[in-house]
Amino acid sequence: MITLQPQAVLGRPEPQGCRRTEFLLSNVVFRSHVQRACPSNSIPTWYVRTYSLIGCLNCVGVMGAKTANTPTGGKAGLLTENRHPRGVYKGTREEWLEEAASIMGVWANEAFDGLDKKHVKAWRDAGKSVTRYKHKEVAFACSLMTSGMTQTGEAAHCHYKQATGNGKHEIRMSVTLGGKKKQADSARIADILLHEMIHTMAYRHGHRGGFFWICKNVGLEGKMTSTVASPELRERIITDVVKVLGKYPHGGVKLAGRFAPRGQRGVGSRSIKCECQQCGCTIRMTRLWINKAMDTQGWVQCPVCPGDMEVNL
Repeated sequence: MITLQPQAVLGRPEPQGCRRTEFLLSNVVFRSHVQRACPSNSIPTWYVRTYSLIGCLNCVGVMGAKTANTPTGGKAGLLTENRHPRGVYKGTREEWLEEAASIMGVWANEAFDGLDKKHVKAWRDAGKSVTRYKHKEVAFACSLMTSGMTQTGEAAHCHYKQATGNGKHEIRMSVTLGGKKKQADSARIADILLHEMIHTMAYRHGHRGGFFWICKNVGLEGKMTSTVASPELRERIITDVVKVLGKYPHGGVKLAGRFAPRGQRGVGSRSIKCECQQCGCTIRMTRLWINKAMDTQGWVQCPVCPGDMEVNL
């Protein structure tokens, strides 16, 4: 059992009406802002609110409880030993994504609750599902975003559970995104993750309909295919996600050679273009064979017709 240890209390009773009791839970400080009666001693007292646990100031016990900050089916709190608010998250990339999604799932559901019920009914009648965010139905991974052997420019991707065959939506985050250095980078990864989470809520909507309105309600703005967090949402992410979990535990991978995105592959083919002036035949040759042709006959002859080829040196 995880136990709560009071920080800076020093055995003194909490002043009546204080709303900022601080506790240390697995090296993470949470500030309480609720007052309830403890089931073990029935004394109204201040509680520390975490994402999945509530601790009493008097008995310093821990009671498993679901708070307003935990979405249905969320797993937050199971990996609290990995949290490092002042540094980099101590777990894996996938664990960070899972915990961040569990926190932001509440925001997505609040945005869903703000939808016009008439629109929701019309979308569902048209066969376009719109649901609340269900954390148990989503799996997370960090991988290459490839098309064959070519790296694509996507930052993340959502595979719907209707296509995965395992009953779960699969959200993949690109390995080219890193967040170990700056909190702002981790916040950007979190808002990309939130974008993909909303896709799981709005099946068959693409970037329109229910997807658009949930994004608007939650604070994602800009072009819907590449949304960014509003200033208010970015601050909320930094405060409630990055400063609680720690920074995203991954440095961005820069792919080179044929695996790099198009336009970032450096020097292309070294063959030289040769074009026939008569038939238009176009071929590419290395400088070695062009020089040999020039030395033996003074020109490069077209392989289709007897015409000369213009060499674009």
